[in-house]
Amino acid sequence: MQTFDDVARLAAALPEVTEGEDKHRHGHRTWEVGGKAFAWERPFSKADIKRVDAQTLKDALTDGWLACAPRALADRYAAGGNR
Repeated sequence: MQTFDDVARLAAALPEVTEGEDKHRHGHRTWEVGGKAFAWERPFSKADIKRVDAQTLKDALTDGWLACAPRALADRYAAGGNR
């Protein structure tokens, strides 16, 4: 079962990620790149917990990061420059 500590570890491994608190003052952690949130805490349902394994979580975080990262940074990462 994956936890938010796993999310934090995987997100921190991506280039130029910052961790902060959500902008809506709910007290949840948010991970951003280039000033854009690509992952955030929210309550998991039992179904969420059962279907998310380590690789699925890593893939989802990487996809979100690529969608939000500045173009040049995402291109460098995709080319293998920041792994």
